[in-house]
Amino acid sequence: MKKIIKTLWQLFSVVVMLLYLIACLTTYLPSSRFSYAIYFVLGFPYLFVLAFAVILINIYLYYRRQKDKEATAADEAGAAEPVQEGATTQPKPEQNRNKKRIWWLLLLLLPACKNIGLTFAFHPQQWQMKKNTAALRIMTWNVREFADSIKQADLAIRRTIEGITEYHPDIVCMQLHYDSVTLQDGQRLSVIKIMDSLGYPYHRSFYDTYMANGKEHSYTRSAAIYSRLPIDSSGSAATVATPENVSEFQHYRGKVGFVDVKWQNKPLRLYTARWQSRYLYFNSDYRDRRLKQRVYNRFKYITEAYPSIEEIHQKEAAIIRQEMDKSPYPFIFCGDMNGLSTSYNCEYLKGENLQDAFIKGGWGIGATYTYDRFTPILRIDVCLPDKKFKVLQATVAEKSIAGHYPLISDIDWK
Repeated sequence: MKKIIKTLWQLFSVVVMLLYLIACLTTYLPSSRFSYAIYFVLGFPYLFVLAFAVILINIYLYYRRQKDKEATAADEAGAAEPVQEGATTQPKPEQNRNKKRIWWLLLLLLPACKNIGLTFAFHPQQWQMKKNTAALRIMTWNVREFADSIKQADLAIRRTIEGITEYHPDIVCMQLHYDSVTLQDGQRLSVIKIMDSLGYPYHRSFYDTYMANGKEHSYTRSAAIYSRLPIDSSGSAATVATPENVSEFQHYRGKVGFVDVKWQNKPLRLYTARWQSRYLYFNSDYRDRRLKQRVYNRFKYITEAYPSIEEIHQKEAAIIRQEMDKSPYPFIFCGDMNGLSTSYNCEYLKGENLQDAFIKGGWGIGATYTYDRFTPILRIDVCLPDKKFKVLQATVAEKSIAGHYPLISDIDWK
């Protein structure tokens, strides 16, 4: 029985370590070549914890086994003559092998260093609400269509105003934005006018489009940028159309938009976009009340659609990167990637000249999306400033709109 348990444990350890090592390589695995990469991106934190536990347990087992063998050998020796004073004992081959195994196990933690550095920020300084006079404060927030329903619009608008008033950013980037919303009492509010009253007179909306009857139409939903600074110019480019197997909104196409502003008399360009949603709560989940069927529907959808969506993200990253490379000025990208910083797509978007503001100036995981208890570690919103800027601090505000939290970053010129 002990041999069976030992064999099963060894097999389990090997499988866990192989999966963990693949998860350590996600920044090098494009979904177009490895369609299952997204599952390793999402699973990396859990696989790392599991692999770490497996390593510790195996080290303990090696140590325990060695102690048991030494105790057995001492018992067998019985009344053997004691070792003479000054004599040296040579380590047994078994001891050397165990030490080597332990070192090899510890070395297996090294491949995780890059992804840990992309997941966890190590700057525990307290967030300073009062902004440095030299800093440019930027907020990026997926406002999720201001909660996507009339019943939730009142709360969503109130939290938007509270968050912006509390942090007082110079520029606000919004995704899934509407120019106006309808409240529960039927009142129609202009978001543009509300933002103007908060001190953001400059605004650009970059509207999504969709295909109908062979023609492209503008959608009321958009990515938007509100600014206290005058906007000198702006522009946008279409990204990738939604495939039919992902959403009921076939041929929906998002936009990457930009504005040019001057900060400290120097021009900079700010981009914003929202990558294709994963529609985790789309399909029949809401309509089917049977738990087993809901679980099956969710699992089926994730296994079928997620690889396709990740390939869309790869195309979106290429389009956005191509647009950013055209910028004549240092630039910053803010948006909802619907993906994690350990993915190939995020690394591709960053390229050689962008940095992750939260990793450079934040603390912890910085989850910006926690729709339910199963998604506590998703930092899908980013601020990626050019390396010509220095990041002073970054944080995620505790102001949620349908599970989405705003990311705030203070930056300055180097």
